[in-house]
Amino acid sequence: MQALVVTADQWLSSLFGKASTEIGMEAQIIGDAELALNEVSRSKYDTVVLDFDTVSEPSQVLGVVRSSRSNRSAVIFAVATDNAHKKTASQYGANFLLHRPIDIAQVRRGLAAAKGFMLGERRRYFRCAVELVVLLARSDSERVQCTSMNISSSGMGIKTATALTPGERLNASCMLPGGVNFGAIVRVIWDDRHGKSGLHFDSVPPDLQSKLETWLDSQFYAERISTPLRQRT
Repeated sequence: MQALVVTADQWLSSLFGKASTEIGMEAQIIGDAELALNEVSRSKYDTVVLDFDTVSEPSQVLGVVRSSRSNRSAVIFAVATDNAHKKTASQYGANFLLHRPIDIAQVRRGLAAAKGFMLGERRRYFRCAVELVVLLARSDSERVQCTSMNISSSGMGIKTATALTPGERLNASCMLPGGVNFGAIVRVIWDDRHGKSGLHFDSVPPDLQSKLETWLDSQFYAERISTPLRQRT
């Protein structure tokens, strides 16, 4: 998980840096609103901390976060002492309001409360890199054998020697690790004409969707446990 901390206060940055590391989150510390806007436009963050007391135009940053495609669901912490700042932060969609004096216990409680939501959002976009043999049946009964590159709860990326047509619907089947026979009606979203295509699951039986979600959950949390933590400052 990724945190963007926008503050000119070294004490606040150290608190969030320490508390973020404790829950397996990487913290990027920035002391300038303009630099923060650049970061928000090019990177995805699970949480954004905005210090209304020490950074100019924090409401602009908050507004851009909430309107951006990749960060609009981020959990936003606003640090605000002045009542007017608190009101502005709330109006622009801050999830948590913190006020000075701030200590590590307060920050830990806030991040702990937000962690479940952040994990849920990250899981929603999770794609598991896995190679599976996938069989596609076209409407003319042609069979296409291909290999998956990744799979999510809503689709998969595949490698295939047969060109597919965007918008085309096919029956797809594969064996998930663990012996689950998975099948779905899929739609071709894109084909790069170089052997790679993207498929969207248009229709999946509820029991198979549940099994897919269960398997993806196990892969998501196993990946989090096995990935070493890095601290970015």
